[in-house]
Amino acid sequence: MDLAVVVLAVALVVLGAAFILVVSYLLKRIDAAEERVQDAEERADRAPKLSRAVNMGKIGEQFAPLMPGFPYDFKDVQWVGGKVDAIVWNGLEAVKSGQGSPDDIEVVLLEVKTGKYARLDDHQRLIRAAVDAGRTCFEVYRLRPELEATLPRIEVIASPEYILPDGYAEHVAEAHNRNVSVTVIWPEGASREEAA
Repeated sequence: MDLAVVVLAVALVVLGAAFILVVSYLLKRIDAAEERVQDAEERADRAPKLSRAVNMGKIGEQFAPLMPGFPYDFKDVQWVGGKVDAIVWNGLEAVKSGQGSPDDIEVVLLEVKTGKYARLDDHQRLIRAAVDAGRTCFEVYRLRPELEATLPRIEVIASPEYILPDGYAEHVAEAHNRNVSVTVIWPEGASREEAA
């Protein structure tokens, strides 16, 4: 009988320990679940405020050119709304109105920040570094080059006596509402630099 009591006592101790471990494990899982629920509720409470702040920031970015103290003519600002908020053709409006010089036109990639602690993101920093390093260019992409063959052609023959200004071909095309293809033909043996 003594041996049966001992075995029964050991079995109860083992079952009691197992029960305590299972209950402890379940209580930890319940605590973790409650923390996740609480975090989700806090995020849900913050979401409208954050959403309002983001939306107000986006609205503020678009109204920035109209605000007092904005450093550029609002007519020179073109909204992009991507990795940079706007491109500023600084001085273009002054040139168009006859009050500025084409040499004064500056292209500015503008990022507007509205938040107290707003910073450039990694991609914006890379863009700024590319601009600072001078890795920028102006290109024209012809969406449908096959159409160029169907446009009326204007051939302008250049000579050392008649010097064509820079951008002459583009100017002629612009004057014809871009419905012509302009080719500048240089005399044999003359380069653009010699004639210009």
